[in-house]
Parts: sequence; C-alpha cells; structure tokens
Amino acid sequence: MSFLSLIKRYKVAVIVISVVILMSVVGLVLLISILPRGQHIKSDKAISIARKKFGCDKILWIECTHDTADFIKAAHAEEKLRFGDYAYCIVGEKAGEELFIIVPADKDEYKNLYLATWPFDYSFTQIVEKFIELGASYDGEKFDKYPSLISLNDNEDMIKRESEYYCDVTGVNSDEFYARLDVKAIFSARWEIDYRSYNCIVAQENGELKAYVRVS
Repeated sequence: MSFLSLIKRYKVAVIVISVVILMSVVGLVLLISILPRGQHIKSDKAISIARKKFGCDKILWIECTHDTADFIKAAHAEEKLRFGDYAYCIVGEKAGEELFIIVPADKDEYKNLYLATWPFDYSFTQIVEKFIELGASYDGEKFDKYPSLISLNDNEDMIKRESEYYCDVTGVNSDEFYARLDVKAIFSARWEIDYRSYNCIVAQENGELKAYVRVS
C-alpha cells in the first residue's frame, strides 16, 4: 500500500468518524428538546389552581416544600393523600377569611389539592403583622402580586443554621432555639429602609409568636 493511499484512507476515516459524532450530537440535542422539562408544576400554575378551585380573592403566600417536611405533616395530620416529592403551601383569602391550601407539585398529583389545617396558633396575617411591627412595608396588595415575599424554612439543619445568625437576639444557641419551636418551621423576610438591610425571622415558641431582627 502506497503512502498516498494510506493518507487518503486516513482522511476518509476521519471524515466518517466526524460525521458520526456530529449526527450523535444532533440526535442528542433533538432528544433533549422533546423530553419533558421537569416533572413539577410551576408556582403560578399552583396559584391558578387554588384560585379556581377555592375561589380565593387574593393569594397571600406560597411556598414549595418537601412532602415529608414537618410543616406538611402537621398540616394534613393523618390524612393519607398522595403528594409526589414536593407540595405547594398556599394561603389564600376569600371573603376576608384565610384558607390554607396544599397543592402537590408533581404533575401527576397536582389535582389532589385540598384545604389543610394551618399548623400555627396564629394566622398568616398575624405572622405578617410581626414583620410589619419591625418595619416591613408589606400589605395585602403587595402580597397578592408577590406571594413569596415571606419564605418558610422547615428543614431542621437549615433552621438551626439560620438561627445561628440570630443567637444574640434569641438569647439561645441553635439547638435550644429549635427545641422550643411549637411547629418546626420559621418564617423569614428581608427588606431595606434608608440603605439599611433588615433580616427577620418569626416563629411560634411555647404558644407565643416571636420575631427577631438583625440590622446591617
């Protein structure tokens, strides 16, 4: 076999391999484009469902949390309902009354939504008032537009980690703080006034609603 023939065959082999690789890449891209993008509904879909199903005039709050979280278990008590991996917790308002709604985030389960028992002894509005007392400029209209202004933390490790930031105002360490929570969840919010940042958490401890704030 001549040297020129070897070079020619080498070039052909390179071209064939390049075409195969290109076709594989194109095929992979096309496959990805037709696969479903995620298995969970979005928050706006969950809000729309809650409005239509229960006739809410406003949506005050929404949070997506794991279906095994203490907050979810406390809300649905012993009801055996299907959730999937995650669920949206929604507080809506109808004729001035708060409704606590749980909407499974799983696309195959989201129709199994229901009215749940609010696990706190205080309404969501009362929780909001604790933030307002410390300077948060929140109102019903703002929540209806931005229902994620206040976030929920119901993971033990994350609660303890977050509470470490407030140790000087809670007066206890993270383990003691977690132990005295009636419901193993805390609400948090952040806002700014005159170029100062306010970080705040609200929790129910021994039957009392308490708020802690750090200013920086």
